[in-house]
Amino acid sequence: MDMVKRISITLYVWIATILIFAGGVAARAAYTLPDPGYTPESRLWGFEVFWDRLTTLFTFGADEKVKQVLFIASKRLSEARALAGKNPEGTARAFELYAGEMSVAYAAATRGGDTARIGLVGLATNDHFPFLDEVSERMPPEYKPASRRIKEFTIDDQTGAITALFSQDPIEALTVFLPAIEGRLKRIEAVARDAQNNEEALREYEKYALFAKGLIAKTTPVSVNGASVSDLIRTQTKDHDSRLQALYPKLNPQALGQFLRARNSIRALQGLSTLISG
Repeated sequence: MDMVKRISITLYVWIATILIFAGGVAARAAYTLPDPGYTPESRLWGFEVFWDRLTTLFTFGADEKVKQVLFIASKRLSEARALAGKNPEGTARAFELYAGEMSVAYAAATRGGDTARIGLVGLATNDHFPFLDEVSERMPPEYKPASRRIKEFTIDDQTGAITALFSQDPIEALTVFLPAIEGRLKRIEAVARDAQNNEEALREYEKYALFAKGLIAKTTPVSVNGASVSDLIRTQTKDHDSRLQALYPKLNPQALGQFLRARNSIRALQGLSTLISG
């Protein structure tokens, strides 16, 4: 490793360590969705979707194409949000197209292996998740399984991109992953008493924790000045098990099985013993 790269990595790790011990990854500016414009309730919505795809086709340059697809995805999410609680069928249609656009964005970002583009899409998912939660929460019971799958597909896309980032720029990968898993834990804390949504949040958190454990196990250790990627992840999530444990009295009995799986997933990441009850 040449001297310039070694100094850069040392600096990144030093900064990341300071951020973590200061209370976590720095918060990003508040994110807002674009105006939804036409929604699936309008006869013109199909034309708008077609026009958006045509615009993407004629957008050139890898950076511009990724940004364009992300913008279209955010429009579909805004449309789903506008209809949530009023028109579940229309919400589901916009929600499905959102997931498809995000998959396109991830594919476009990872194709060239540019870490900035991959990080951009990964962070966009973190920005979108509060709105994904809001839409899912407002879906009627018969539509909940589909909305949950869409959220989990989005997590799969994001964690795949994080894997690609780890092989090139582990600190950039942490800037995506650490807010993602922290965001899912905060979601659990927010809906712990909500029997309609707490299992969903617990399951999503489990996916991130198991992903991190697997990633650490198969990734060549990166260590600079005594700080490693695995150490940074474990440090940032060191209080997660106790925070989950504190939620136990709030949960409905039906959620306890998933709660135990979520706790054991983070305990496995931390190297703690497996629990047989919450």
